[in-house]
Amino acid sequence: MRKGSKGLFGFGILWCLIVAVISIAIASAKNVRGNPFVGWALIGVFWLVGLSMLTGAIDMARRRAMLLVENGQLKVAQIGIFGAKRWDWNRENIAAIRADTSGMEINNAPVIELQIRPVNGKKVGFFAGRDQEELRWMASELRRALKVPATTK
Repeated sequence: MRKGSKGLFGFGILWCLIVAVISIAIASAKNVRGNPFVGWALIGVFWLVGLSMLTGAIDMARRRAMLLVENGQLKVAQIGIFGAKRWDWNRENIAAIRADTSGMEINNAPVIELQIRPVNGKKVGFFAGRDQEELRWMASELRRALKVPATTK
């Protein structure tokens, strides 16, 4: 869980612990001025953020994917806690396959993912945060098997 979520799970736990301490302090305060609903609504937002981080971390850690290349077609199936997704591309519909930045950063370092770039449509990324050499190897093997380039022309 800790490694698969890239630190998000630990940060989510820390966040929730801090919010719990603040919630207990507010609940035990005897002299509350003003409208207590506003304070509890704000604490609720912080709880929502913390629980969302934990849910996202669990999904990142538990997500699994399968790649299959056969008859000039790439099939990808991904299973996570929010359900399963499936993608199918013909060789002719793939503009490029490469390991590239996902748009996320951890400690000012870009997170690399395996990207499938269709001829028409948005790129689709898989295995974000895995070892860069492993992702480059997967991209290379998929390009070789499908005979597609690393970059678009």
